[in-house]
Amino acid sequence: MPLINKKNYITISCVVFTILVICKIVLEKIVGVKDQYYSENIMFIFLSTLVATAIIGLHYYLQNISLPVVIIGQYLVLVFITFFMVWINGHFVELDKNAYTQILKSFTVPYVILASYYYLSFYMDIRRANSLIIKIKNRRDVG
Repeated sequence: MPLINKKNYITISCVVFTILVICKIVLEKIVGVKDQYYSENIMFIFLSTLVATAIIGLHYYLQNISLPVVIIGQYLVLVFITFFMVWINGHFVELDKNAYTQILKSFTVPYVILASYYYLSFYMDIRRANSLIIKIKNRRDVG
């Protein structure tokens, strides 16, 4: 049973987007940064969230591949897509000379936190299911 599916994809994406935007606003307020490309960055966060949620949601379909390979592979695919989105964005606005380094940092921290939460939740669900299977087997053996 996938944690991210067609029914909850938009909901999960919107919740993650909201959390990321609130964190962005709070961090900018604390640091005192004024973002001159505020609307572009918000749209970038939204698109990145949609893509990242979809890529992480594919984990369920990649269960025959070892978990570390899946996690690293998903991260690399998302970094590539993020860099590609920055490259496209660079055709419309002027990018900072450290744009790719900054986006890598800005992307990696939330990814690690949220992907860790996802995989921990997935692990807990699997553990719970295994526990139920053991209980059912024990009842069958007793009865």
